[in-house]
Amino acid sequence: MSDSLGSIIPPAAEAERRDGNPKEAKDIQLLSGEFQQFEADNQSYRNERAQIENRKAKIEIAMMRLDLRMKNKFSKNVFSYLWFFSGFCGVILFLQGINPNFDIGIIVSNHKYLHVRMHGFKLSETALTTLIGSTAASAIGLVAIVLRGLFRSTIDDTSKKSSENKKD
Repeated sequence: MSDSLGSIIPPAAEAERRDGNPKEAKDIQLLSGEFQQFEADNQSYRNERAQIENRKAKIEIAMMRLDLRMKNKFSKNVFSYLWFFSGFCGVILFLQGINPNFDIGIIVSNHKYLHVRMHGFKLSETALTTLIGSTAASAIGLVAIVLRGLFRSTIDDTSKKSSENKKD
């Protein structure tokens, strides 16, 4: 008999088993078989649980990699948007400053002729202020919201939890 099985068999039953009580010996044998089955089931459960935890860890790692790729992609897109917006505003300010005259003619085909003519580029001061000022503020606000959502830190989460606990 194993040491672990001996610890669960009462001393009186062990003495009876040694004295030759057949009924008690049969009970101990059944108990021993059940205990071995329990140990086998317990080991199987531990192995299955370890496999599930390994799969869970692999899935979490894959999700973190996907999250990093998405953050990288979106941060590049946000950065590109800011460059595009800044360039657009710069072009508008440049055109406003030099007040150009355009006269461009392009032959599209034998019968068609595309002609673009622009005599000066002038926006009113209100339109220019609205374009540059409010659009810049909304673009910067949009970028801040997107980046805060992408790169949410655990510090923000813990401060929110502590403020919610204070309200209760």
